[in-house]
Formats: sequence, structure tokens, C-alpha cells
Amino acid sequence: MADTPAAQYEDKSQAFESSSSFVKMWLDAIKLADKEEEEWVKKAEDTVEVYRAKKKSGGRRFNILYSNIETIRPALYNSTPSPDVRRRFADPDPVAKQVVDILERALSYSVDSYDFDAVMKAVVHDGELVGRGIPRVRYVPTFISISPPAPGDVNQQAVDPNAPAAPTEELANEEVITDYVPWKYFRRGPARTWKELPWIAFGDFLTREELRKLCGDTKDKNGKLISEEVPLNYSGDKKGGQKKAASQQESIFRQAFVWQVWSKEGRKVLSICPDYAEQPLAMVGDPLELTDFFPVPRGYQPIFATDSLVPIVPYEIYEDLAEELNDVTRRITKLVRQLRPRALYGGNAADMKAIAEADDGEFIPATSVEAFLNNGGLEKALAFWPLEPIVLSLKQLVDQRNEIKQTIYEVTGIADILRGSTSPSETLGAQQLKAQWGSLRIQDRQSEVARIAKDIFRLKAEIIASKFSWETLEQMTGIKLPPQQDRDMARQMMAQQAQQMGQPQQPGMPPQAPPQPVEEGMQEVAESPSREEVEQLLRADVLRGYRVDIESDSTIRGDLTRNQQTMNLFLQGTAQFAQAMAPLIQLSPALSTPVIEVYTAFARQFKLGKQAEDALDGLADKARKAAENPQPPPPDPDAEAAKVKAEADIAKTKLDMTATTEKHGMEMQKLAAEGQAQTHELAIDEQKQQLEERAMVTKAAMTPPQAVGGVQ
Repeated sequence: MADTPAAQYEDKSQAFESSSSFVKMWLDAIKLADKEEEEWVKKAEDTVEVYRAKKKSGGRRFNILYSNIETIRPALYNSTPSPDVRRRFADPDPVAKQVVDILERALSYSVDSYDFDAVMKAVVHDGELVGRGIPRVRYVPTFISISPPAPGDVNQQAVDPNAPAAPTEELANEEVITDYVPWKYFRRGPARTWKELPWIAFGDFLTREELRKLCGDTKDKNGKLISEEVPLNYSGDKKGGQKKAASQQESIFRQAFVWQVWSKEGRKVLSICPDYAEQPLAMVGDPLELTDFFPVPRGYQPIFATDSLVPIVPYEIYEDLAEELNDVTRRITKLVRQLRPRALYGGNAADMKAIAEADDGEFIPATSVEAFLNNGGLEKALAFWPLEPIVLSLKQLVDQRNEIKQTIYEVTGIADILRGSTSPSETLGAQQLKAQWGSLRIQDRQSEVARIAKDIFRLKAEIIASKFSWETLEQMTGIKLPPQQDRDMARQMMAQQAQQMGQPQQPGMPPQAPPQPVEEGMQEVAESPSREEVEQLLRADVLRGYRVDIESDSTIRGDLTRNQQTMNLFLQGTAQFAQAMAPLIQLSPALSTPVIEVYTAFARQFKLGKQAEDALDGLADKARKAAENPQPPPPDPDAEAAKVKAEADIAKTKLDMTATTEKHGMEMQKLAAEGQAQTHELAIDEQKQQLEERAMVTKAAMTPPQAVGGVQ
């Protein structure tokens, strides 16, 4: 890049006089951004050298920076967050419920479809090492080329059936991913807060093929393709006069350095090359249509100032202590090297040399035993160099180094409990107290990391809601909703059936046919929100924000233990609450609604999760509905038993009376039958007597009369 100073403009008209002046304006803006953060970049580069143990000037060093980074980074991020999407308010909203399910399933898949943890760990690592970490959200559609039909094909839609048709592209897949942005290749406009940023820029190295994809068919003023005119001035081996930028990836291809600038003014994205200032390589309108335009959340800066966005390297806070620690370490190393037994000796040099070179357990014969003994033996023959002062100095230096380390831990907030260092004499309460205060020092950083994860989910949700096709969402989430037409038809059929079942039979009219049974799943279709309703809410950024809230769960695995303790406290409190409230509800069932509302308020003080909170909301709704439609009180078991016994006695009495009545009726019937038989016999006898009398009269009439005295 050129080192010429940045120009100053009176107004925007000067920058828009030509394409070259427009590009120069943006290059000057990037140079000013470089100048503002120049000192930070230099300090960050030195810090990276210290972390990688490449900066060893002055002898041995104690790499406390590496130790601290590797200690605090897992304490800030060690668990993959999960999206937590829910309705913003607790009121029943079936349309918002479907939007919630779609977004939560799509976000969950988007986290699992690539290495999300690697991006977050890199962001946290950059923040703790150099002072700023930036993630970036990308929308990645995948297209497949569809070959045109052959000339003369009946399916060809061209006007001329013999004319060749152009190949078409069809959307095959859609993804939304998160990329790590190297801290050296991120620039921002002048601002005191992130909300005020006018622009941001990402730097990248592109090959010729990537330039062709970026520039397309755009030509310069001479009619030449821009992608072929951009010089490839960067190479991995710096041969042939090529430059190599710091942190550039090794590549066998020559590359060009390109800035991609996202400008809030006009919501434009332009690509410019510092080595080609004739005109922008590409310029497009708002590609993602995000609410805040930028495809990045507010970066992770563990140390920040209220009047500037220039990062602060955390190592700079305790660098003097780290240098003092290095000095003490170097002195300890020198003293350790002096801890060697050294002595002067007199007598036979050959014997002393043999003893000095002897191995463990090896016995060396003396050349002259009498002379050796007469001189007082080995103790008298050697004069050792004193080591006691060195040992005392070494002990003092080791203690001093431990004191410096402890001071660094106090400055950085890394408690000994976070490093796994405890004393056997400490009680559990003391360790818990230290863990509590140690975690309090880094809670702000943990909250920042969780905030970045939440912002990433929200950016992804915006892209999914606005860019993903409905077919992709159905395949990704497995949620299929009926179209408006099918839902209305199902509701109409349900209404007709209800009307038919409710109409009475009119007198004099032919009997109506029985209503047709509803098809399987028709009721579910009738009660489900339509696809058009859900899609309308999903695509509307403002309405979706009103009714849907997107959060993330914890990024700290250590929270699981605290959550388990919280759940134990919740269960104990629930048992005590139920034991205290049960007698009140038995005395007055009308108190059940306020009791449940008090319980839900109590339960919301615990982080129970989405499913538990939904269940609590449903419990409160059921209680309110039960209060609006009170049910009769439950029957008394004794009264119920007495009632059953009385009913049984009444039934028995009725049975006895029925039996008596039937028996009396049978007897009356028998008497009536006997009376009828007697009457019939009397009638027969009377008729028989009448016949006999008639026979006698007839016989008398047929006998001739006899003459008196025998005279006829």
C-alpha cells in the first residue's frame, strides 16, 4: 500500500468528481483509520511475539502471558451456546409460536452445520491477547447449473425453437455461517461508540479467479475487464519483486489485496484495491438487508474506554510486572547454574582427577596410600567453594517470583481457584468464597462473550427470515404449514358439519343424511396457522421483533453445576410451598388461581429453561380458565356412601313392591279364572236341564191318549 499522506476534503462533491477520486477518498479514510490505531497495532504485534515465545531478548523468560491466556480463555468460553427463541410476551399467539419454532430449529442447525466453537474461541483469543475480536456473519447460497433443453425440444420455452437457450441456475442450498475476522485486517470509521460507526472494512487477499467472480464483466474506461487489470502484487515467497503482507497465508498463487467497505451512508458495499485506484472493483446495494446494516456484532473488547474505540492490549496492564518476573527468572537461572560443587585440592593430581571422574559406586585405588593418609585424607585435601550464600539468594528470588505472580493474578483477576491451585488446609466454604469472588472479576467478560453469541444468533435469524426460501425452511426445520386456501376450506367443512349436527329434524321433511365424517387431519389443518400468516410475520423485521425474542443460553460449562444447585433449591422451595398452600386450597378452592400465580412468580426467579417456563405459563392459564368456569366441589365420601346405600334401599323396596304387586295380580287372575270356570259350569248345567225338560215335553206330546173304559 502507498505511504502517501491522506488527503483532506471540504465536502463530498470533491470525492465524487471521478471514479479515481472516489476510490482515493476511501483509501484515505482507511489510512486515517490505520493512523488512529497505529500504536495499538504495534503493541499487539509485540504481544503476539511474546505469547508465541519468539521474543527472547535478554535471556530466559517466564511466559506468564501464555499461562494467563490459556487459563482465562476456557473460563470465558467452553460450551457451545444453544439458541433460545421464544414469544416476547406470554399471551397465546399461535402464529408467533410457529415463527419461534422455525427460527429456533434453523438456528440450531446453523450452529451444528460448521465449527462454530472454533470461531468463538478465535474471537475470545484475539480479545484477550490483542484487545479486540471480531466475528462476521455470512449468507452463503449454493446454486447448481441447469442445462438448457436441446433445440427442437417440446419443453423449450424460447420463442425460436431452434435457437439455443442459455443455461440457468437453480438454488440448491442456503447457509448462514460465522467467520473469524483477523484483527489485522479489520478497519473502522471514526467514532466514539460502536453505534456511531459510519463504515467498517474487511481486508482479504484474492487470486485472479476470485477477482473474476468479484468483478464479473465490469470494464474500465478503456473497455478492458477490471479483473484482468488489477495487479497481483502479493506472493507467499516474495520472489520477483512481490510483496508479502504480515499474517498472509502461504499460497502458490499470486494475490491482490482488496478492501471490502460497508458504508452505512447509502447502505452500499464496495470493493477497492489499493494497487488499482482507477475505480471500484465492485459496488452493490445492501446485500443482507440487516437492521443495523453491518454483518458483524459489536466486537469483543475486554478492556474499553468510553471516549474511544481504539482497543487496549490487556498485557499492557501488567507488562511491567511481567518484565520484573522475567528479570527474576533470569537471575534464578544464573544462580542455578552456579550451584555446582567446586574445590581446590593439593597432592597427587592423578588421584583427584580419578575421583572426580569416577562413576556411582566405583572405587578408585590411591597411588600412595601412606601419603594420602598422612595429609589428612580427602576432607583435608579439598577446599570447597561456599554455596550457602547462593542457596539463600536463590530461595529469596523464588519467593520474590511467587509474590510477583500473585500480584499479576490480583491485577488480572485470575484467582488461584480458577487455576486449580488450592491449599489442603482450606475448607469447602473458603474455596467456594474464593471461587465466587474469582468469578465476579471475570463475569463482565463472560457476559460480553455471551452477548456476542446472542448478537450472532440475532444476525443469523434476520438473514434466515429475509433470505431463506420457504422450501429451504421446510426442509431444514421439518415444519410444514397448510396454505391459506386449504386452511379456509378445512374451516368451512368443519363449520358445515357442526351446522348439520346442530339442526333439528323438521316435521314433514324427509330424513337428512347423516353428516360425513371429517377427513383425518382436517381438524389439525383448520386449527393451524396458515403458511401465508406465518411467512408474513417471519419476513417483517419490525413485527417479528415485537413478538419474538432471540436469546442464547450460557457459554460457560461451569454454569451447569450452579444450575444443578439452583434446581435443587427450586425443588426444595416447591415442596415447602406446596405443603404450606395445600390446606388453604382445600379450605377455599377459589384461592387456587392466586396461589398458582404466586408460585409462577416464585419460579421465575430461577433459570428453569424455556420448556419449564412454558409449562408454568400453561399452568397459570389453566388455573385462570378453571376460575372462570368453576367445577362442582368433589363429593364427600361418607355422604356418597350413604347416598348409594339409600338408593340401594329404595331400589330394593321398589323391587319388593313390584314382586308383591305381581304376586297379588297373579292370585286375582287365578280367582277370576276359577270364577269364570264355575260360571261356565253353571251355565252348562242350566242349559243341560233346559234340554232335558224340552225332551220330556216333546215325548209327552207324541204319546196317544187311551179310551175311557176301553171305548175309543
